[in-house]
Amino acid sequence: MEVTKTHYVYRIDDIKTGQFYIGSRSCIGSVDEDASYMGSMRAWKPIKENLKKTILKSNFSTREEAIQIEVMLIKENIVHKSQY
Repeated sequence: MEVTKTHYVYRIDDIKTGQFYIGSRSCIGSVDEDASYMGSMRAWKPIKENLKKTILKSNFSTREEAIQIEVMLIKENIVHKSQY
């Protein structure tokens, strides 16, 4: 039996500092059931109580499609930030 995965792109905001993280994820079940996942946090070490997760787009057919959108959004934000 094949397990159906849900692929989505999300943004996590630190409501105190304004810092944010954009990521993509694949999960088993619905995006709502995956609400507790707050990113891998390998380099960024925020206070978890200050975080708010927003689903930017979901229901991709493949993880690769989600990653393409994640990369596009990251590039857009790098360009936006570098203009200041």
